[in-house]
Amino acid sequence: MILETLDSCASRHFDRTVELVRQGECGLRLCQRCSMLCVSPRPTPELLAQIDEEDYFDGTGSLGNPEGYLSQASGYRARSGFMVEWMQKLCRLQGGRWLDVGCGPGFLVEAASKAGYDACGLDVSKTAVKFGRENLGLNLEVGHAENLPECISGSFDVITLFDGLFHVRDPRMVLNYVHAALKSGGALFAGPFDLHPPDWKPPTVIRNIESLGIPEHVSFVNQTSMEFLLNELEFQDLRFLPMPEAPSTVLTQRFGMAPPWLMGILRKLVRRVGFFLHRAASRVVNRKAGCVFATKAGF
Repeated sequence: MILETLDSCASRHFDRTVELVRQGECGLRLCQRCSMLCVSPRPTPELLAQIDEEDYFDGTGSLGNPEGYLSQASGYRARSGFMVEWMQKLCRLQGGRWLDVGCGPGFLVEAASKAGYDACGLDVSKTAVKFGRENLGLNLEVGHAENLPECISGSFDVITLFDGLFHVRDPRMVLNYVHAALKSGGALFAGPFDLHPPDWKPPTVIRNIESLGIPEHVSFVNQTSMEFLLNELEFQDLRFLPMPEAPSTVLTQRFGMAPPWLMGILRKLVRRVGFFLHRAASRVVNRKAGCVFATKAGF
């Protein structure tokens, strides 16, 4: 593993972090200001770019989805469509420029485009971007979130950052770039991360880091650290919400073996009450996983 001695947390105050555990080359540090966990020392950008290439998406690599992401394209496409509808209802923006940071093959970009947005995406994986361009006809670019100003032009009404914060070495810097790229009054959606009860306290001991997906994952934000960072960067109207699960996904999980006639009836019901059903479904399926909706101050 190629490592870089870059010992800084989200708040950039290394003297206020404490090492919780070290296994071999990697340690895990806790920021005592914002409660983010970070790998220290961190993998280099070159190593992270190598991780996200072809074997990551086709399932042949040691990291990522073992079944391959593209083999489940129909499911990702359905979920993305539901997510865009859900986000539209929250931010009440019907149209405008939409940027998806860490877009992968571009299913969320595709759904935003179908909803009437001028949508584009950015991802570090050349394989994923090539697929989205050639097979879906999407406006995708190769680039890393930590180099965002060099990869985009203009400003955006909506920026999404899903399943990406774990992969960046400096979430604060990325969120700062996102803030700069948003129009006044523009909306940010980011996640997933852990939602905590009001009396939650950060861990002081972690005994095993093997299950955290290092070096694929290098930063571990949570509701407390996201609130700290977004307030520091002067985002406003912060709303922490359960990560929505498409009702069709819950339906398959719960009733996948039901007779076809019953599934047909259930799907029709889901289409009619989908937006309201997602609230109950998300609490059942994702009791702790959440996302944040925030806006950039307008004039």
